[in-house]
Formats: sequence, structure tokens, C-alpha cells
Amino acid sequence: MDRPIPSESTLIQRWGVARDTARRAVRHLRELGYVYTVPQRGTYVRDRSEGEHQGDE
Repeated sequence: MDRPIPSESTLIQRWGVARDTARRAVRHLRELGYVYTVPQRGTYVRDRSEGEHQGDE
């Protein structure tokens, strides 16, 4: 099962970054295929054994 990443608020507090910075970082990881977002559920680290760059689910 894929693992969830911390919420945007948690990333902001933990790393002391601006909201826009956290959003851009997650977007970049999504574009690279490392994470995917499920609306109303969160963002998850993609299981790399599923294949490369499958896109958002």
C-alpha cells in the first residue's frame, strides 16, 4: 500500500516554509511521478514497483 505524505499544514509547520513553497514542492513531486493525489483523501508516495510515471490516478 502507498504511504501518505504529511498534510500541507504539517509540511509548512515542520519545515518552516511558505504555503506556496509547500504546494509547489508537492506539485513538482507529482509531475515527476513520485506522488499522486486523491481528491478529499490526500497525497501518497507512489509504489515505484508499479512502473514509471503513471500519472495521477
